[in-house]
Amino acid sequence: MSEAQKTIFCAVYEHKHGQAVSAHTTKEGALKQCVTWARDQLNWRECYDEASYVDLNDSDLIGSWPEITGDTEFFHVNELPLHEAE
Repeated sequence: MSEAQKTIFCAVYEHKHGQAVSAHTTKEGALKQCVTWARDQLNWRECYDEASYVDLNDSDLIGSWPEITGDTEFFHVNELPLHEAE
């Protein structure tokens, strides 16, 4: 197993019902999952359908999410080492 394969990246979406977690082989993949979750939320929440939020680029959307949700929801990526059984 190469060094690059010894790390996993967990996308985490914290919200009032708990957490959603998704594991990825790259940080970019985990960030993309966070963006997907945020865009999905924008699609169905009436209070977030203002064009100013929809038009944000991916980085700004994720960075603004706590403000958009009144500091009740958060996205982050956890980098974790992957250990082989010994």
